Amino acid sequence: MKKVIIVTLMAFVFSTKFYAQTISVLETKQITNSNEGEFYFPHFSNDDSEIIFTKSNYKGLFKKNLDSKNIIQVTDENGSGYKPFISEISDEIFFKSFVNKEGRKFNSLKKYDLNLKTTETIEQNQRMINLLNQTNSNKVSYLVNSSYKSFSLANTKLSKTNVEPNALYAENNQLYLQQNNTSVNLSPLGEGVYVWESLSKDGKNIAFTFGNKGAYVCDLDGEILLNIPEAHYPQFSPDGKFILYMIDKDNGTSYTSSDVFVYSIEEEKNYPITNTKDKIEMYAEWSKAGDSIVYHATNGEIFITKLDIQN
Repeated sequence: MKKVIIVTLMAFVFSTKFYAQTISVLETKQITNSNEGEFYFPHFSNDDSEIIFTKSNYKGLFKKNLDSKNIIQVTDENGSGYKPFISEISDEIFFKSFVNKEGRKFNSLKKYDLNLKTTETIEQNQRMINLLNQTNSNKVSYLVNSSYKSFSLANTKLSKTNVEPNALYAENNQLYLQQNNTSVNLSPLGEGVYVWESLSKDGKNIAFTFGNKGAYVCDLDGEILLNIPEAHYPQFSPDGKFILYMIDKDNGTSYTSSDVFVYSIEEEKNYPITNTKDKIEMYAEWSKAGDSIVYHATNGEIFITKLDIQN
């Protein structure tokens, strides 16, 4: 376990000098409605032309083309909407699914080719599969019953290499970094509930939420660089200069409020993105271009907000 070291935000640098930026909302569009169904946990596709989402219970994966407006079902399998891996360098989506047999759950790992519209099974009928959060690579990393494995992407924009991607996972109240075929227990805040762990696009920094203490950023050695109190579901912007997150409240049984914010690392400032009285907006994700975000409301509607980032 790495000893926690508190540092100032001046030390939080991504190998480049920052210049002052501000962020504001240009427009917000609703992209699904009640007639189409209730959808949740949206993501942008690798070229930002489509939105990929699921149902409230993670059953099924769907995609909607932002030009044609058509919704197409990718799969109807149980659990397939839980943290799918959408490759940025190939036209593939990796997802887990499960079936129940005599009271026991068995998991599979599958790949959907967006061009061929075909599904390939990579692992089947395993008691535990963990599809890891990872950096761009021509491989996808995952755990099968705690054993590390990887799968090569097809027709990627990167040259073929045997280098394994940096990857993250939380397990048994610990945070682990999978690097160079080795699993390292980082757990920068000690034992506790680590959730929503993610890597910056350059693979040099880690964001996560820890219990009820908000969102944190640390480096690959586990040194704490930043804390945003109350923040949940932290997501690095593609350029690493902003953290997207939500602040949600509940009464123990249901959400009572939630809004989306962006934190500017260089300005040490929060920017509210949503502020609606009749909507509870959650689980926002960046576009690959870094100029838009997508998120759902608790009534099953999905929205895209276009951002204006000024130097």
